[in-house]
Amino acid sequence: MQPSDIEKIPDPKSLSIYEEKKPMPQEPTGPSRLQLTVRDFRVRATQFLQTGQVWTPWRSAHLQMTADRVVDLEQQAETAVQKTVPKNEQLFPGALYIAVAGLAGSVFTRNRNFLIRWTSPFLFAGASAFYFLPGTARVVTRRLYDEYGDPATEQQARETLNSFQGLGAKISDQVGSSVRDARQTLVDTVRSVEPKNDPKK
Repeated sequence: MQPSDIEKIPDPKSLSIYEEKKPMPQEPTGPSRLQLTVRDFRVRATQFLQTGQVWTPWRSAHLQMTADRVVDLEQQAETAVQKTVPKNEQLFPGALYIAVAGLAGSVFTRNRNFLIRWTSPFLFAGASAFYFLPGTARVVTRRLYDEYGDPATEQQARETLNSFQGLGAKISDQVGSSVRDARQTLVDTVRSVEPKNDPKK
């Protein structure tokens, strides 16, 4: 240890029991760099729009039409959401859970074949939609069916299902009769092989 090191160590007896006052940081007096940038952008945008209105009236009309179109799209989206989501359901927690379930579908099937890997997120999200937002899922399903459903296809599917049910009943009857025949044949074979007891003995 050198003598200069000893001088740097404070004497414990001379230390104060209170913390030393640290200088308080001063708040900035002027606007920040971000505020200046935003203000400059607003001034330039206002000047551009004003010069556009003076020199080219069609630009201002075009900008006004674009703004009106954006407002119309927002109102249409709001109306569609109000028609789709029932009043007793909250959209955002359920929608977040459905999105997470869709991502989980892609995680669970990441090492599977192409078809399963690409369809599983939709299947997981659809199944979770009926759990987390059942009313909304029913409304969306009904609208999709009304939009893209085909009565002829539905009738054909019902006929196919009925024919399969009839075919299943026929196969069940045939299998049942075959089992009964096989059982009777087995019983007859066993009886013919058994030694007959002679009543005289």
